[in-house]
Amino acid sequence: MLVGGVAVIGMLTGCVDPVPTPGATTSAATPSASGTPTATPQPTPTPSATATGTPATPIEADCATLVPLQALYDLDPNLALLDDAAPTGALALEAVAAGGVACTLVHTSNGSTIELAVSAPGSDALAAARLSAGDPLDLGIAGADGFASGSAVQAFTGTQRFSAESTGYDAAVLGAAIAIPLGAIG
Repeated sequence: MLVGGVAVIGMLTGCVDPVPTPGATTSAATPSASGTPTATPQPTPTPSATATGTPATPIEADCATLVPLQALYDLDPNLALLDDAAPTGALALEAVAAGGVACTLVHTSNGSTIELAVSAPGSDALAAARLSAGDPLDLGIAGADGFASGSAVQAFTGTQRFSAESTGYDAAVLGAAIAIPLGAIG
């Protein structure tokens, strides 16, 4: 994972390569005109591994586009879209960090919330998210691979990651909620 990769790179920066690299020059301190040795600059090593995945792509839709009012009403007439609500769920925060959009729905009677999020986090992050998404869940949506874990449901389509998370709703409701942005832009 990325965190592990950073840790490995951090560990390797302190290593010394005892075998000279072909074409690299090594030098020892050389005396200067003043008689005091000066260090000759060594070539800076360059990382040999390069990122092969695609980068994150910003989502160019707002919550009004992702969650059309009629679709929200069809899900539950007591749900409302909260304007400008800051995301609090882990998946919503990840989506926003990757250039995605997070939208908060609130049940007007009991105050329960659902955070819907959409992102295109890049191929490496998408693959990692898919591996940790939980148990497979049939969302009944062609082209969408669904997963459920605890209080969250995720769906993956092509380069996009959709999520719905809530402590007040079960996987069936979250799966239905995730279908809204999937239908809007997926």
